[in-house]
Amino acid sequence: MKAAATEPAVTAEPLSLLGRAKQMLDFFISDQSLQIPDRVVDLKQLQSGALKVQPGETFAVRVRENASTGYRWQASSDNLTALGEVAQTPKGRRDGSSADRFFVFQAPQEGHAKLSLSHGRPAEPETQKLYPAVIQLER
Repeated sequence: MKAAATEPAVTAEPLSLLGRAKQMLDFFISDQSLQIPDRVVDLKQLQSGALKVQPGETFAVRVRENASTGYRWQASSDNLTALGEVAQTPKGRRDGSSADRFFVFQAPQEGHAKLSLSHGRPAEPETQKLYPAVIQLER
C-alpha cells in the first residue's frame, strides 16, 4: 500500500522578502514621522510656472516613483529649508508598484527660492532628468 502524499507545510509570512526590503529601505531614506502638510503640489503644477508661496509656508512636492526600477527622485534647493521626504504606497498597491514620494520644504521669510528635482538612477548620471522650478514669495 502506498503512503498518502503529504503537502509541505506552508508558513504565512507577514511580508514578502521584497516587501520587507522595501519597508527597510523606506525607513532609511525617508522620515516616516514627518507629516505631509496641507499644501501639496505635483510636478505638473510645479513646472507650469513659478510656484507662489507665503513667507515661511510649509509645502510638499509630490512625485510618482517606482523604486523597483532603480530610478529615484532627488531634490535640491536654493534658499528653501528641506524638512524631509516621505514615501507612501497607496492602499491596495502591491510590492514593486509605484508609490508617491513627498518632498517637504519650508519657504524662506524673504527673498526668492529655487528648487530642482532630478529623476534617474543615482549611479548613472546620464539617466538623470532635471526639473527646475522657481518659488515666488507672495507678500
